Amino acid sequence: MKTCPKMQAVVESLTARHDVNLEMIGARLRLDMPGFDRLCIERLTPSAVSVAHYFEVNGDLTPEPDIVFYTADTAGWIPIEIAQSLTGWLQLVQGGFTSPLQTGTQKQVLDDVADFAELWADNLVAQGWLEKGVKHVYRDYYHFADIAF
Repeated sequence: MKTCPKMQAVVESLTARHDVNLEMIGARLRLDMPGFDRLCIERLTPSAVSVAHYFEVNGDLTPEPDIVFYTADTAGWIPIEIAQSLTGWLQLVQGGFTSPLQTGTQKQVLDDVADFAELWADNLVAQGWLEKGVKHVYRDYYHFADIAF
């Protein structure tokens, strides 16, 4: 199975730059940049990270694309799921989201998605996300001190 060292490096650089501890389950980073769809990175489980661009259609967020990577392999990050607006969702391997990867994967499809993820990582660098991406500040929905009743 192909790994995605460029995507792993880009994500680790972005999260370090914006002081996000991607080791924590639920950790997330959203970056905005004029002219581009928002870039979102999220730790889903101890062994899974999602990287996605989202655009908005009629108030709904649509992934374009969203790739989930298995991050617990010592060889590097491996894509295990991909979702896109036109092609839908595709599970590339069994397991991996909360357990070790299982054999029987569709190797060629997985390798194609890995190649796509590496091209995407190159594009993120070329587009300037490392230098120009602006961290979105999420509102703390559990802090009511600043809300007038």
